[in-house]
Amino acid sequence: MTNKQVIEELNDELNGYPVMLTVTQTAGILNISRTTVYRLLDAGDLERIRVHLTTRDKPSVRIPAESVRKLFTSWVENAS
Repeated sequence: MTNKQVIEELNDELNGYPVMLTVTQTAGILNISRTTVYRLLDAGDLERIRVHLTTRDKPSVRIPAESVRKLFTSWVENAS
């Protein structure tokens, strides 16, 4: 499978998801653990958006699908 095919497969996968992903969704798409997703967020490799979905003090984390697409593309291109 070529790099282009791998990236197209991810794009097809992301088409079934909303624009903003949860940490769990992101982990599933990238086939990594939730802990690794948080490490990527802390390192700045993934974009994090904090949203207050309820009146609770702690905001929820959402990850733009485009950020996942960019990270995955960079992984595939750097693996060559």
